Amino acid sequence: MPEPITTSSVSTFAFIGAVLVGLFPGVDAGVALAAFAGAVLFVGTSAELGLWSKLLYLVVSLIAGCLAASFAASLLGVVLLGLVNVDRPVGALIAAASAVRLLLWLIRRSDDPSAWLDLLRGRKQ
Repeated sequence: MPEPITTSSVSTFAFIGAVLVGLFPGVDAGVALAAFAGAVLFVGTSAELGLWSKLLYLVVSLIAGCLAASFAASLLGVVLLGLVNVDRPVGALIAAASAVRLLLWLIRRSDDPSAWLDLLRGRKQ
């Protein structure tokens, strides 16, 4: 069970961060908060990374989520056949949670160039 002081400190830090994001003009607070949630989701589910790697990937995932929010929302809208209007914060959440995971997968695949050929041929590895 987490300590109450630690939990309240983290929630206070997150609240202050949300307030500071809202002060910048042109930054959608919903997109920033959803990107942060996606980044935390990615970091929380990656057990194989060290502490410094997690912090670095948190920042990278947050930035990727903010930048790719529109693209991910439109892509999700296409996947859902236009039946649902997907907002940018939902796209930011998905982009932040999946951008670094996709990048790490591409880096692992680049270690073995023949794996790309197997992927194109339809073979599983």
